[in-house]
Amino acid sequence: MASAMEMMLLFGLAAVVWSAPGQYGDANPYNKPPPGGVDPDFDCAWRKAALLFAKKIQPDSKQMSLVFDSLQLSACGESRPEERLNDINHDLTLPLSGHVVYIAPAGSDNAAGTASAPLATIHAGVDKLRSLGGAGNTVVLRAGVYRFASTLEIGPMDVNLTIQAYPGEMPWISGAAEITPAWTAVPPDPSKPITWQIFNNSNNVMAMNCGKNDGSFCPPAKVLGKPMSADACEALCKADGECTVWTWHDANQGVWSYECVTRTDGLWAPTEEVGHMSGRRIGPVGTAYVADVSTAGVDDINSLRVDGARATRARYPNVRSVETDIFPTGWITNSHNITWGPPTLAPKPEINIEISDPSRAFCMNEFQNFELGVKGCCNNFVPQEGYWCSDKTSGGGAFTYRIPSGFKVPLDLLPNAPYRNPTGAVVQAFRPGHWASWMFEVDSFGATDESQTLNWTKGGFQGARGSNSGAEWFVENVREELDFPMEFFYDRKEMKLYFVANTSAGPQHQTFEVPVLQDLIKVIGGAPTRGTHRTPVVGFKLLGIGVKDAALTYFEAHSMPSGGDWALQRMGAIFFENTIGSAVRGCRFTRNDGIAVMLSGYNREAVLSGNEAVWTGETVFAGWGYTDNMDGTSGEQPRGTLVENNLCHELGLYEKQSSCWFQAKTALTTLRNNIMMNGPRALINFNDGFGGGNVIEENLMFNANRETSDHGPFNSWDRQPYLTEILNGTASLVPKYNVIAKNFMVANYGSNGGCVDNDDGSSFYNISDNFFVFGGHKSDFNGHNKRSWNNLNVYPSVYGTKCIGIFGLPNADPDNSWNEAYVNNTCILPEANQSYLDITGPCSLDNHSAFTITMGNNRVFAPNKSATVTCGATMQFADFIAAGLDIGTTIGDAPTAAQIIAWGQALLQW
Repeated sequence: MASAMEMMLLFGLAAVVWSAPGQYGDANPYNKPPPGGVDPDFDCAWRKAALLFAKKIQPDSKQMSLVFDSLQLSACGESRPEERLNDINHDLTLPLSGHVVYIAPAGSDNAAGTASAPLATIHAGVDKLRSLGGAGNTVVLRAGVYRFASTLEIGPMDVNLTIQAYPGEMPWISGAAEITPAWTAVPPDPSKPITWQIFNNSNNVMAMNCGKNDGSFCPPAKVLGKPMSADACEALCKADGECTVWTWHDANQGVWSYECVTRTDGLWAPTEEVGHMSGRRIGPVGTAYVADVSTAGVDDINSLRVDGARATRARYPNVRSVETDIFPTGWITNSHNITWGPPTLAPKPEINIEISDPSRAFCMNEFQNFELGVKGCCNNFVPQEGYWCSDKTSGGGAFTYRIPSGFKVPLDLLPNAPYRNPTGAVVQAFRPGHWASWMFEVDSFGATDESQTLNWTKGGFQGARGSNSGAEWFVENVREELDFPMEFFYDRKEMKLYFVANTSAGPQHQTFEVPVLQDLIKVIGGAPTRGTHRTPVVGFKLLGIGVKDAALTYFEAHSMPSGGDWALQRMGAIFFENTIGSAVRGCRFTRNDGIAVMLSGYNREAVLSGNEAVWTGETVFAGWGYTDNMDGTSGEQPRGTLVENNLCHELGLYEKQSSCWFQAKTALTTLRNNIMMNGPRALINFNDGFGGGNVIEENLMFNANRETSDHGPFNSWDRQPYLTEILNGTASLVPKYNVIAKNFMVANYGSNGGCVDNDDGSSFYNISDNFFVFGGHKSDFNGHNKRSWNNLNVYPSVYGTKCIGIFGLPNADPDNSWNEAYVNNTCILPEANQSYLDITGPCSLDNHSAFTITMGNNRVFAPNKSATVTCGATMQFADFIAAGLDIGTTIGDAPTAAQIIAWGQALLQW
């Protein structure tokens, strides 16, 4: 039986140390504690309830131990489920009709393709079925790894084609090529001997104490011991094997006296503080090896697998693994002395397109017209157009897209600089506010005795919202930073691969794979053109297959899909366009560096069901359509997609603006019975309000926004109007209502926009019967028609503690057709005199016709039955109720954690 840690590494639970219930701190600024006043029993209570709900919505899942660990239930005294983990994600049988060909790793493409004489490649199997003709044929894969040298292309001739696993087996398709380097050890550089520097009155682990005064520390800090001297602390660091920095606390530091603490990311960013001594190692950790790979058959090595796990490109600061370390580990957070290079793109678009007929002036003060900037500042994108390139952008913090062109860094932030030749280095940086992360490829550089300058002309298009500068950052793909186990560097000119061994035996007996293929399977039908009809791919199914190691795509061409904050590449390990009835069921996606599944353009009734996705470099599943500017009536969009019973976790390893499900110019999606957890940003993101008719029901969503904020587990925008016929069959800018119902959502970590963050312009949502932990009702920036009823808002936050946050009431109209609504909900405030309703902007209790939120029959609970309302001025709850705008609403005293969980159980029936 494998150990629990081995199971975590094999099957997808990141070995990140999240703060257990009651243990929150400053190491990760987004790992926030519950609000003050919360019943101390509630933190464990909601986690236990979440596991019960997970078992309800996915009763046949064999992966509940992963959910258990992500909920940190061991810290609550619960026993970890002992189900046997395996990578079989299906219960398939052999087909009973159509032609069947069999594929096995030991087969031959000259064989007959029968069960006893299988073919060797899937490509040959598909070709064999095409030669046999007919519809409803099947390729059956035996267990093993099938390495794709080229993309498998499925077309309209492959009617109802199925590619499936053999019953009881788990085959894998891989985008990686195996290489066999002949390694030799790199001799130590005599000009750079290993030395140790010591600094008095210096603290390199400032504010990493878990927010507690008990001597504990949060990752990436690690306590090595409690020696009696700084010299002894340095000795502990030297003996650790991975330690490169240390801090020792003297006898006058209270509960921290004598503690010797390292940072596992090796970051050197000390703060002056009396009573502390810190030291750092100058020189590499571990033994570096080199191999000539000029005959390996790979063009570049920007990603590497070692014994199946991701290796790390040589970088500073270090990480143990990009799969398990999250912000701030591995990021330079002390950036105030950095000078960012000015934007070099044009400041404005060459062309600005504005469509004001039709417009949404009938219901909105903002986001009325279709806005599009073309070329100029948008030359970074393909096509060279986008909402954020317009000179008429609107919304929170809106301005026309721009990005910095480089930066100058003091050498004390880069201990191994100046670099000899950092051309090809990659700088990854958060956009200010952590709304996205960028990647830049260095193409020129300079250095002085005090600073390193890195400049770029490529990158920064991984998010649609630009800025003049970046925030926290790290640098990778630099030879001088090859100094930590599992790091690699590829010298493109010399075609040599460098690797720091992670075992004492060296790398000679390890397996090395290079992801080389970005799209493993493309399912593409024929689009209609003038005088022709659409010829879609009909009924393609991928069943029970493992999909792994698709190559990096974050430097491929990106577009602004619509008016939301995202930029995206139209790619995926599995890619669909012009299809009907496609399905991906029971598959396992792991270590794909880009997007796992992309539904692009016309797709009807696609099904993504029963899959698991883990350690995904970017977004997991995405739907993204086409329009003619605002006109979407051509139908070139994903519609009717079903996303159900999936387990999605550990995503956005590279691009932090990533979700389990993303959609733009997509409608009529149903997301049901999914478990989504452990993401850097919102777990579901709607980039626009195109068409509507989406249903989000009975999903479990928690641990969103672990590295960002200003979002919730769900996020939406609606800044661009789109013309569709989805509402009633005739062209209209009004979409169908979206439904968010019966979900268990938790707005922990950086989710400060509530559980449902309906951001700029978001409209037409029916939100009911949900159990929302730490999330209230948000009405933001000229949205309307968000109707909330029968929800349980527990200790809610909408940019501060409040049940309802309204940032500008909707326009008044004679029949109240654009009103927001908050009716029959239960809201529990953690402390007395906190806000039940907070309306920013004009508001008066005397003008009932302008009070455009329908309210009534809500139950509010707060200590001492005390709450406030802000409408023009702040008042007591009773004074607001007396105004007659919220008839039937009552306030009661604070319930216990047990009462809250009982109400949730009655609501969702877990």
